[in-house]
Parts: sequence; structure tokens; C-alpha cells
Amino acid sequence: MNGGGGGGNVKVVVRVRGFLPREIQRGAHCLVHMNPATQSTTLLAPSGAQGQISKVQSRSKVVEDKTFTFDNSFWSHDEDDPHYATQEDVYNCLGEEFLDHNFEGYHTCIFAYGQTGSGKSYTMMGTPENPGLIPRTCEDLFQRIENSQSPDVTGVTLHEKRRRVPDDRKYQNERY
Repeated sequence: MNGGGGGGNVKVVVRVRGFLPREIQRGAHCLVHMNPATQSTTLLAPSGAQGQISKVQSRSKVVEDKTFTFDNSFWSHDEDDPHYATQEDVYNCLGEEFLDHNFEGYHTCIFAYGQTGSGKSYTMMGTPENPGLIPRTCEDLFQRIENSQSPDVTGVTLHEKRRRVPDDRKYQNERY
């Protein structure tokens, strides 16, 4: 599985979600900038008391802008932005390749990691009107199985495992 950025078997992507209504209501400012040409993501330091943008003092630490590069960076903060990434864009970039590797015989795994409210569930599951990565991948998976003409494929076994760790309590669902 060779990712677009650094190669290897692991692909790391990041997605920035739009503001929630409560964030809009309190006048929040976006502190993330993405460059679609380089797949770099910059976390901007919050403005200081004197309006400094690049560096601020926080509990005796200097907080400054930090830039990271990922295999893919999905900007889903502003729907009017020409680089806005939809659920379909995320699937086209990750889900199709994921299934390609499955059908080549590789074991694969996709997981979402981040703090509560960061958009993991929306990216992975979506809504009925705008399905996420998992329902789109399942739909494509079953379509590929149905369309398979290979005499070598005599059966398919699926294993799904989901884990949630809210507030340091672990919940696990498994289906075979």
C-alpha cells in the first residue's frame, strides 16, 4: 500500500471539519491552514494580547505555528472553498484504494483518532443523506463481490470490529 506522500504501508490523513453552531455563536476563529498543493497542515498559534499571531506566551511556554505534512489533507471547513473535501472525496481517496488492497489479498484497517467532537463519527459513518467512509466502502465492497466473475472466489468472510474509548471507558462491538 503505497501512499501518495511518503510511501510504505501506512497512510496518515487529516480532515478539518466546519465549525459547529456553538463555535460560530461564540465567534471562534479557524486556527488551521491547509495547502492542498503540498498536503501540509499548519496549526496557527492563537492571537496574543497584543495581537501577535506567530508566537504567544502560554504558561511560560512559547506557542508558535506548527506545520505538518500528511499523505492527504482534507479541508472540510468551508463549503465555499474550491478545495472543500466532501464525504465522496474522502471515499474516492481512501475507500477505493482500501478495497483494492483487500481484493489483492492484504489485510487492511482504517481507524479515526481524535478528540470528542472533532468529526470522526461524521467522517466514518456520515448521515443518511451524506454517507461516510464506512457505508460507502461497504456498498462498494458488496457491489464488487456481486460483480466478481472469478472462479477462485468461493466465499467471502467479513469481520467488523469497532471500539470507542470515551472518558477512558472502552466499549467494543464485534460482528462476524
